[in-house]
Amino acid sequence: MADVLTLLGAVQGCEVTAQGTPNMTVAVAVGFVIYNNSVQPVTAGNVTIAAADANLDRMDLITVNSSGTVTYVEGTISGGNHTPATSTDVILAQVWVWSQANSVYTGTITSTAIIDVRVLYTLPQPADTLAFTFLSGAQSNADPGSGNFGFDATSFGSIAHIYVSYGTPTLGGSPAARAWLQGGAQGSPILPWYLRTWSRKQPGHFIIFKVTSFTDHSTYCDLAATYVAAESSGLGPDLSTDAADTIFEFDGAVPPAAATGTLLGIRNLLNGTTSYTPTSGTNTAYVECQAGGGAVQTAAATTASGGGGGGGYSASKITTVGAGAHTVAIGAGGVAGNNKGGDTSYTKTGTDGGTAPLAKGGLAGGSPGSTGPPGAGGPSGTGTGDITADGGGGGPGIYVSGSSIGIGGQGGSSFFGSGGAGTKTTTVGTAGGLYGGGAGGGNNVGLSSAAGGNGLLRITEYT
Repeated sequence: MADVLTLLGAVQGCEVTAQGTPNMTVAVAVGFVIYNNSVQPVTAGNVTIAAADANLDRMDLITVNSSGTVTYVEGTISGGNHTPATSTDVILAQVWVWSQANSVYTGTITSTAIIDVRVLYTLPQPADTLAFTFLSGAQSNADPGSGNFGFDATSFGSIAHIYVSYGTPTLGGSPAARAWLQGGAQGSPILPWYLRTWSRKQPGHFIIFKVTSFTDHSTYCDLAATYVAAESSGLGPDLSTDAADTIFEFDGAVPPAAATGTLLGIRNLLNGTTSYTPTSGTNTAYVECQAGGGAVQTAAATTASGGGGGGGYSASKITTVGAGAHTVAIGAGGVAGNNKGGDTSYTKTGTDGGTAPLAKGGLAGGSPGSTGPPGAGGPSGTGTGDITADGGGGGPGIYVSGSSIGIGGQGGSSFFGSGGAGTKTTTVGTAGGLYGGGAGGGNNVGLSSAAGGNGLLRITEYT
């Protein structure tokens, strides 16, 4: 078994210094230490040093224990001998306490008596994140200052806006920071999305928000947000206000709302169906459209057909579904030859709410010469729905000129079905799979065209 690294002693902050007017105390600055892989915050404070010995110099220690508490360890003097202090805790500094017989004795602890032994360490920042300094208290809609951010309220339930400066040390300011904040790590407008904020010093301190809008104010932005979850059991944020301690992390786009209620059933409508009547009691439906796959053309001698494109896919949540008949179309696979797949659609009627889904059929694979161009998948750009996706593109047909060696292009796959396999020399093309797969190309024969797979309309019904 491999050894496990145990980290003890890494420090940020926690500097030990003499007082402005030296006396027998030292000042410890705020910071944190890593104690056996656990991050412990350290509160600023003063530590009193024991009085000097009459004849022997002494070395004492300022340390931090496993609870993050600053401790003082006095060196020992016994039998005329001095033993320097030791500790298994995190050591911040050694402090020389000069004896009263020493010529440098002043009865105080000066800066020359303090030896800094901290092992300084900066906690890493994950990729595709931003670092900011948190401003506590309720903030107004104004630029919070370079590198800063704040909330408009101090309790989770009341937070509605996050004001964020573009002057982050991570990206160096706008436009890069502006682009990130419009859609997290994706760098393009994605709304809504989840924002996770957490402390580098105490990674367990986090808050998750759903960002619903972005307003640009030139040097800062206003993120409209709603509270989702936090590790804290308190009423509001407990993030550190230390410089660049809060990490902004893109936690994913918010998916479209799924259909709700009790599941009534799943209806699979096949090619040839033109009407759909909802099951009694249906209030909400999740409608998925799979278009037909593209066909492939005939490959003449010394040519190879490219594969047909897979049919496109779209899906939408339909609310308050009307009880009457709905017009639907389920795209057929492209007929063997230079023929695209048919489109699949759902037409709203009556009280239907939501976006009517439409998926576009895959295009046919070609064969104009020794290498057939592939058929394109059904384009999502001209489809409609809460979700739209292209079908897979067909592969090119390849034929070695002056030989009898070649292979047809692989048919493009769809959301539901695989593409037909490209075939070897003197073999006809293969039909696209159900549902919506593009046909695979053949080569070097006179009759090698093949059809695409038929589409599908799947409707999941809920009360």
